[in-house]
This record gives sequence, C-alpha cells and structure tokens, in this order.
Amino acid sequence: MTTERDAHERRDTLLAAGWERVHVENSYYDGPVTGVADVEGRPHHFERLDLGGAEDGSRFLLWPTTDHALRTEKEQFAMFQRWIAAGGALPDPASAGPEHQRYVVIERMLSAHRDAPDTARVRRAEWASFDSAQYRPDGPGYLVRWGADAGSRS
Repeated sequence: MTTERDAHERRDTLLAAGWERVHVENSYYDGPVTGVADVEGRPHHFERLDLGGAEDGSRFLLWPTTDHALRTEKEQFAMFQRWIAAGGALPDPASAGPEHQRYVVIERMLSAHRDAPDTARVRRAEWASFDSAQYRPDGPGYLVRWGADAGSRS
C-alpha cells in the first residue's frame, strides 16, 4: 500500500509534469466514466464516449462546471467515500437516514450540470495513479492528462 507521503510526492511530481487533478469520480467501469476534473486548470465535467474500455486514449466529452456544482459534487463524493469506508455498500433507500436523503437531493440538484451541452468538447485522456487507494478524502487517487481536441461526439 502506498504511504500518504509517497502518494503526495508522486501526485506533486505528476502535477508538475502537466497532469491535472481529478476532483470527483461519479462512475467507474474499466476506468473513469464520469466525474469532474481540471482541464487547463479549470474544473470540467467529463463523460467517456468509448464505453468498450478505458485504455489511455479513450475519448471524453468535456464541459465547464460552476464553483457551486464542484462543491456539491465534492460533498456527494465525500458521502460515497464514507459509505465505502463503512463496509462498501450504499445504504438501502428504505432504511436511509438524513445523509442518504441529502445524497438524493444532491443527485437531483446536479442532474442538469451532469448533462453534456451541445458545446461540449471531445478530447482524449490518459490516466496516472498516484495512490494505491482509489478513493481518498481529497478525491480519486489518480490524475488525468488531456490530449488535443479529438473531433466530434460520433
């Protein structure tokens, strides 16, 4: 397992080399599918177009997000991390308490932000892990490097 110090050093080295921060992972299937990451230093939602696999070079839709949406995404991601730490399962909605109710409210609030607008850009991505832990208090344990524009959605 990576020590916290080693993870910080590796992350700082990658950031200095031009990799960008991934703030939130909303879904993961053979690699990141949706979430929020920096693009040229500014937070953007991302959505993978190539769902067959997440090899480096997969194409992603990218569109800017707001500071408020980013804070709310991070709040929801922190809830998800607490559930994972408590045993790895999301609570049953029928027995859910106030935190789950807040999670559902956030999900509704963010739905409009998570829909890619027609103006979304398409770029290829490379991913680099800096920690053996996928979920960390400050976001996922990996960074991204965006390639040049990669054409249209189709």
